[in-house]
Amino acid sequence: MSREGFDKYVIRILKDKGLTPTDVERRSAGGISDSYVALITAGKVKNISVDKLKALARGLGVSEDEVFTSACGVTIPKNEEFHESEFVGLFYKYSRLADVDKREVRAILEIVDREIDRRLVKNDTIGVIDTNT
Repeated sequence: MSREGFDKYVIRILKDKGLTPTDVERRSAGGISDSYVALITAGKVKNISVDKLKALARGLGVSEDEVFTSACGVTIPKNEEFHESEFVGLFYKYSRLADVDKREVRAILEIVDREIDRRLVKNDTIGVIDTNT
């Protein structure tokens, strides 16, 4: 699956919603200018601030999470299995935590990530295929 770039994401949302960069500026209450939106769609903005991402989300009429996810280059699978998994619920709970709590939970997630990697390497080494996942 090819990843949609942030510029293409913004262009797609603009087109889907019939918005112009000027509309986005107006809907964001001036939090982001139409010229800055145009720079984003031209692929000229590489490091966008959190405040600008929030304003862009308001202007586009989409969730901040959706904009942040796209800006970070993360592609969330669109398949039903993923969306019905416990990981989606955990992600949304995590996203609602205070920053200090996120840092503490991230430390735990790093441990889990290392354990998953360890098990994947072990399974690859011995040729185990788990058909229950």
